[in-house]
Amino acid sequence: MFITVGVIFAAILDTNALKINQLNEKIFYFYTLIPVNEKVIYIF
Repeated sequence: MFITVGVIFAAILDTNALKINQLNEKIFYFYTLIPVNEKVIYIF
């Protein structure tokens, strides 16, 4: 379940990265604070 959310969220970050980089950095940094999401993001 967490992996699926990670994939979808990663896809959203990739799409928005082309448009808004600063906002993604804040969201990415925020999710890094969460252990579970941190592992999921680092896998991708």
